[in-house]
Amino acid sequence: MTRRAVGFARFFKVNLVGILGLFAVESICFSSAFVVSKPLASSERALRQNLAALTATRLPGRVITAHDRAASLAPARKSLLVRLLSSSIHRRDLPELKHAAGRVEVANVRSGASAGAADTPPVEKMEVVLSPGDGVGGEGLHWAPSNANGALIFMHGLGDTAGGWSDLLQLFEAAQIHQNTRLILPTASTRPVTLNMGVRMTAWSDIRGLSPDAIEDEAGLMDSKARIDKIIDSQIEAGIDPSRILVGGFSQGGAVAYLVCLTSPHKLGGILAMSSWCPLGKVIEVSPHYVEAVPRIMHCHGAVDDMVRPVYGQTSVESVRNRLIDAGARPEKCQEDITFKLYPGLGHFANQQELNDIKAFLSRTFGSQ
Repeated sequence: MTRRAVGFARFFKVNLVGILGLFAVESICFSSAFVVSKPLASSERALRQNLAALTATRLPGRVITAHDRAASLAPARKSLLVRLLSSSIHRRDLPELKHAAGRVEVANVRSGASAGAADTPPVEKMEVVLSPGDGVGGEGLHWAPSNANGALIFMHGLGDTAGGWSDLLQLFEAAQIHQNTRLILPTASTRPVTLNMGVRMTAWSDIRGLSPDAIEDEAGLMDSKARIDKIIDSQIEAGIDPSRILVGGFSQGGAVAYLVCLTSPHKLGGILAMSSWCPLGKVIEVSPHYVEAVPRIMHCHGAVDDMVRPVYGQTSVESVRNRLIDAGARPEKCQEDITFKLYPGLGHFANQQELNDIKAFLSRTFGSQ
């Protein structure tokens, strides 16, 4: 191991608490020596412009954030969208923010005019709040409208929490599916991660090696799969048709989504994978019912992602597509419903084009009923 890697490892061990407060460990970094955490400030700078359109489409007077378990760790762990709305670049366009239990709500906003205009009638507030928990007794956040007929279960990346992806609810609203679609954001359990010198952090499985032929933590992945399977069963018991349940995730969370969907005993609707890969490629068996009901798979990946290389994502999509075709699925259906989208200049995060594509994908999936 290089001197730089050893020095970083010592710093990481000694200053773990401080790092978790200041950094978002959102994903694994594929390098030759070690796994690093990305500064939250870098992610925020990128997301300032990427989420600008979502803030612009915010309906006046509604609740704009939800309960965020991670907020208790450090102010830096607040919802990214809240920080954007509270920043100077947006402050001139917004009224004072009132803090309430578990949420931030906009006070006295009037449609079609600034907050100070008195001649415009106020718009009735529409409360959109994520509740704590994953719905089945585990840690996380969830949104469960009473008349839901669809659900997205989305898993975060390495070292992150459900709170890091709470802004997906705003994407639901932009796609106009929030009134009929549930959002479940589980938080992974804490476990030692071998490539992070055994430091304990939220992870869906251990990570032992970086090369394509590295031994994967099959037991850890299967434990996480069992947990998500339980969430899926709870949604089906609540009346959601399996074909209207998507599983998704970012980075390591997307790997779990692949595993859960492809091996599910239910004919799930599909997968939303971001900067991810399909794990256990040598042992995973795709459920035979997907031959007749090809799952919708949308895999988004940055062309310059140096953490999870885009070739891993592209190979994953091609492998799943070819397995289904070899099993008897219609090739044209597999080409149409299983897609890989590459975004030039994009690293290991999301940009506005990707968010727009995801919004369209969610609208097509959940907006038909």
